[in-house]
Amino acid sequence: MRYRFAAVLFLSIIVAAPSSVVRAAGPVGESLTEKTVTSFRAGNVPLDDALLLLAQQENLPMGIEYIDERSLTQPLSIETGPTKVSSVLKLILSHAHGYKYSVQYGVIIIGHTGLPQSNRNLLGYKLASFEAPRRSLDDLSRYLQISLAHELHPDVKGWAWDYIPARPVVLAGPLSYRNASIEQILCGVVSNGTPAAWVLTVTPARLQAKDSGELWHILPYTAPPTRYSALLLAALPKSVSASSKSTPADTKDPQTR
Repeated sequence: MRYRFAAVLFLSIIVAAPSSVVRAAGPVGESLTEKTVTSFRAGNVPLDDALLLLAQQENLPMGIEYIDERSLTQPLSIETGPTKVSSVLKLILSHAHGYKYSVQYGVIIIGHTGLPQSNRNLLGYKLASFEAPRRSLDDLSRYLQISLAHELHPDVKGWAWDYIPARPVVLAGPLSYRNASIEQILCGVVSNGTPAAWVLTVTPARLQAKDSGELWHILPYTAPPTRYSALLLAALPKSVSASSKSTPADTKDPQTR
């Protein structure tokens, strides 16, 4: 079910229900990719689903900086015995061109050569301050979206957009950042407590646009793992069409500060 969300300036986040998923936090730092995977199988699924199935199976916080229709629809199949997470990532990403992975802020980041440079990329935009109590992933995601939108469009008094609430409800936080990038804060959300994943739902061109809009989804992990490609594919056309809309002439350029 799709909901309509509205906010006036900064949202006073609604208190969320207790999490229905309880898992221990995964490994941190470089050990994320050095963890041993007993076995992994992804049969006839798109690249992004394969990545998210691995992340859910191994309880790895993940951020995906790039998606397109191909990565959400073109099927692949892989199967491995005992190996490291890094080997599985390389095997999955070998099915497409331009992809790479790294570990940043305690999260596995899936990048791509087609992404804009940091000084023209909204993921690199730095907020002077971001404070949030312990709340659901949905609430934290919307609060961060509003914080970025308010920075880019300070004269706009309210924001509204559709969203599909994540199930199950998972809590994260509290969070406190100073002079931190959007990507750093997103990584904090998905690695603070129960691991989760953030995934961009826009094309690289939108990351350079003055229009912020809805840029990402934060996805909870489930057992058995959930395939999220249909949800992400539904969000992608919305983001493409939104990028063609005009924005106020006096808005700030997206840039690191």
